[in-house]
Amino acid sequence: MKFSEGYDMKHFAYDLIKKKITEKMANECMFKPTVLSYPKTFQNEVIITEKDNTLHKRDSFNIIRESKVFIQFDIYTKDTEIEGQMYSRYSVYRDIEEIVDKVCTDRYNLRVITSKPTPNLDRDVYKHTIIYECTQIDTKGYFF
Repeated sequence: MKFSEGYDMKHFAYDLIKKKITEKMANECMFKPTVLSYPKTFQNEVIITEKDNTLHKRDSFNIIRESKVFIQFDIYTKDTEIEGQMYSRYSVYRDIEEIVDKVCTDRYNLRVITSKPTPNLDRDVYKHTIIYECTQIDTKGYFF
């Protein structure tokens, strides 16, 4: 995937994915979750963090060529009522997760490393963690 101008080259995969997820959630998700870098209210939120961005390969001039990037999504959902219809927190999660997966897997070919429910102290909130992996070429603006 070719990178567009205006982003920090070291973090371009994370920046681009976060931008696209934010756009898709605003336009396509009926639950309108908030997309953040850290949790705030734990009500229908998608928290996106760059878990790791480590050197993978160097070229013969000792310039970093490829980095392994791990992007973590923590999805927090609550039971939600829209126009008199009640949706369970798991149904809300599935709708949000479908959009995240379309962007990350279908559009940008990121690989799922882990996807699991995460223990949470608040029993009214469902939390699910998904970690995606990709390799980015730091000097060219590509990731795959």
